[in-house]
Amino acid sequence: MPRFDLTSRMDLEECGDSSGFKKNLERFCSIVVADDQLHLALLDAPDMERFAALTVELAQKHGCHFTVEEVRAALEEKRRAWLQHWV
Repeated sequence: MPRFDLTSRMDLEECGDSSGFKKNLERFCSIVVADDQLHLALLDAPDMERFAALTVELAQKHGCHFTVEEVRAALEEKRRAWLQHWV
């Protein structure tokens, strides 16, 4: 089962989105790191689409607002950065 995780250190400046998105994502990542159940819920997402949707859903419940498209872009940027570093 694939695992998707935004909580590891990532350079949000690379995402190219507004500072509102970056602030909300950073805040939500901090919440996730401090909450094992929330972290496990995200780790159990079966695929990237469900992970992105679940991230938005759970973030909104914690007062952090961003879109599925912004989460997808952040994940893609993280993937690109990983490939550039390791390939």
